[in-house]
Order: sequence, then C-alpha cells, then structure tokens
Amino acid sequence: MKKDLYLVCTILECTAPDPYTATNRDYVTVGYGTIKVNNPDGTLRYGTYEIPVYEPPAKIWNHEPDKKTNATIKLTIS
Repeated sequence: MKKDLYLVCTILECTAPDPYTATNRDYVTVGYGTIKVNNPDGTLRYGTYEIPVYEPPAKIWNHEPDKKTNATIKLTIS
C-alpha cells in the first residue's frame, strides 16, 4: 500500500422513520473527517488520532477552512 490510503469518517444524522414502516430510515450527511492511514514505506499508521470535522461535500485533502466545524472525531487505528 505505497499509494495514498485515506480513511473517510462520515457523520450521519438519522431522519424520522417512515410512518408506514418502522424500519425505513433516511440518513443525511452532516459532516466528515479524513486521515491518511499509511506511511511512505507502505506500512499502516497505528495510534489514536483526533481529526477535525468539516461540512459536506467530502474532500480528501485541501479542505475549505470556512467548512470546518467545532467538532472533532477521535479514532484509534489498531
């Protein structure tokens, strides 16, 4: 895996269930965060990271500063 490998975390908000069926639900993307998970030698980066959350649409890099929210995602790669 020597090419760039990214993990994209999407934050979804569940809308109200369909009144006719209790199982059908729609989800709306409210934010996302990305992190590059491999090193230049192809090994994976392990550890706990706190990544910023941005408003959609999702971009892998060159995030728009005005789309940054006050939220963060804390994740562990093990």
